[in-house]
Amino acid sequence: MRGFSGRLTLTPEQIGQATALMQRIEAERETRREGRRVMLESLFVEFLLFLCRRFSEDSGPATRVMPVARAIGYMNRHYAESMCLDDLVVVSGLSKRSLIRYFKHTTGAPPMRYLQKVRVAKARSLLRNGEHSITRIAMDTGFNDAAYFSFVFKRHTGCAPTRYQERVMGTRVNAPPKAPLSATLEAD
Repeated sequence: MRGFSGRLTLTPEQIGQATALMQRIEAERETRREGRRVMLESLFVEFLLFLCRRFSEDSGPATRVMPVARAIGYMNRHYAESMCLDDLVVVSGLSKRSLIRYFKHTTGAPPMRYLQKVRVAKARSLLRNGEHSITRIAMDTGFNDAAYFSFVFKRHTGCAPTRYQERVMGTRVNAPPKAPLSATLEAD
């Protein structure tokens, strides 16, 4: 968190909980299983919320991290739904101006840009599966327009969703199926 100053005192039990969360993050980081990146992001958010709760319970300096953590948690749970800044204002309990300022200070991005990152991360995971069309993935990750989804995806990843899927799958996504060898031999 940029520019955040404060001190947190943890009990031995809380240190054990924090250590266990970090061990789960490390174990997931070392795995090669599908969905690893999304799982890492989820575990990181869980760790962030753990720390935010400790800060809010701590009698130390007041912090604005907890409202931002509530907004991030809401985004991670409801990324596929239509969402606007006013929804996040309600969830965080902050004014619109304060939410934007604290969010950007804490995460380095404004709330709606951060939501795009969450949606793109979820879309990348779905693209790796190769089970759904780009349009379906766009709809399933909260984008109401496949063209806008492609634009946002390319801005965040540097390539279009179809190209990303081709790279991950190792083949052309829309390539026509190859004829069976027996059909090729019969034609000759």
